[in-house]
Amino acid sequence: MGSKILYCKGELSELTDKYVINGVPLVETVFDSDYWIWLDNLTFVLPVYSIFSWYTDNEFQNPIPVGTITITLDEMITKSSPFNISGYSINENTCLNCPYSSTLFKTYSKYKYKPQHSFYLGPEMVGDTLQVFIKVIFNSDFGLSEENEHVLKVIVD
Repeated sequence: MGSKILYCKGELSELTDKYVINGVPLVETVFDSDYWIWLDNLTFVLPVYSIFSWYTDNEFQNPIPVGTITITLDEMITKSSPFNISGYSINENTCLNCPYSSTLFKTYSKYKYKPQHSFYLGPEMVGDTLQVFIKVIFNSDFGLSEENEHVLKVIVD
């Protein structure tokens, strides 16, 4: 197995008009995981499309790739820092005692009724069990709010 992505997609109930400002719902989804890894590098293989590409439909919505390009990110990742599969890391510059510290150790999808998030799954994780933590906060900015928490248990195969 090469590196893969676990996609989490949700659909939230709409808020009453009182909690929607200028068409923006005051809702927030928070993602985290209990799984940490150390990366030496990260490689992506992406499709390449021609500007005069062929398409699989008459609406020109599904182009056919003409090849691939491999991108390796070995300098963007600190090799000695742990990386949470939800998308954040802790390094020597991370302030653990600052007032904002609790916001650093999770990832967010704000102001969307259809939140989604991607989690990295590497080949070294096959056979492991991990947990994905999801918290939804309705009315996330001011006044009374409601929080719903969910835990997804995932076995990587």
